[in-house]
Amino acid sequence: MALARLLQLDKPSPPLRGESLLRNNENALAIEHRKRLWWTCFLMDRMISAELGLTPTEATFPADIAPPSSKTIPPGDLDQFFDSDLFGLQIRICELKLRVARIESLLRETSEYHDSIAQSLKESLDSLQDFRESIPNYMSLEFSKESSAAIFNLPWARGIATLYLRYHQCYAALLRPVYYNHLVLALKSAPSPELSPIVSRLMEEGLHAARSNCQIILDLFQRGRNARYGYWDSAHLLSGLVILSLSRIMIKVHEHDELSGGDNSLYNTCRSILHGMASAGNPSAKDHLSYLADVESIVDMLMSGDNVMVDESDNLLLFWANFEVNETMEDGIWPDINWNGPS
Repeated sequence: MALARLLQLDKPSPPLRGESLLRNNENALAIEHRKRLWWTCFLMDRMISAELGLTPTEATFPADIAPPSSKTIPPGDLDQFFDSDLFGLQIRICELKLRVARIESLLRETSEYHDSIAQSLKESLDSLQDFRESIPNYMSLEFSKESSAAIFNLPWARGIATLYLRYHQCYAALLRPVYYNHLVLALKSAPSPELSPIVSRLMEEGLHAARSNCQIILDLFQRGRNARYGYWDSAHLLSGLVILSLSRIMIKVHEHDELSGGDNSLYNTCRSILHGMASAGNPSAKDHLSYLADVESIVDMLMSGDNVMVDESDNLLLFWANFEVNETMEDGIWPDINWNGPS
């Protein structure tokens, strides 16, 4: 970002006077190229900041800088540029992810439930719904646990897949605390605690996001388009697999023995993909696989009916242990969300 400022990429040069139409078209291309470089730097800064919990270089969204656009680009030059609609959506989802990261930080610091947290969660979930509705029809997909392969019938397939991965990751990050909190409650009590209607709906929404992301990664893998040594694909896999694993506790409460056959197959296949990434030398995948093994061991003990004591020094259990979801969330919160339909 410092280099982008030094090159004044945030200050596009005005068209030169007295030039021919051809020269003006060339200048318009140069301006758009500079603008795209600026937004690429901005996007990378936001992505890293949100993931590592850092303060982004640009504290506020630069509303005075024009967004990526293809309106001034001649049709013959469009192949020089990434799809502007998709670029704009990538920028927006990174802003939402940054907001989600801030809420995660707030949840870690609080020792009890507050109305402000409920409001923050509601605003973020509403923003995600608004984002979903703003996706142009040509790249708008409805996800089911069976397949997300329709992505690959679209142009810029990998970019669209990445967009949906980040979109579902926001849901997973927001609703993961509910799963961790339920895990701690299950460890502290026997039998496992019953789920209130609001908690059940939240967990189902998180499970839908986890399934969708695991399926996207699987589709990418089957087409040789996953980032085998990348951090992001590994992180998306971990997030989805953790929620799928923790959901076994919820399913047990509802008197079902295991995940559905489709979920179980999806889990095992995606876990093998993560294991393959780790075996190939991906350092992030190695850490993520180790973390997943810890979660699996705890869930397995709970599912087997063993008497598990909570170790107060266990960071895994304390990560979200202090976040409590109570029945007051049910009144007046998310009244318009169709929890049973597609996100």
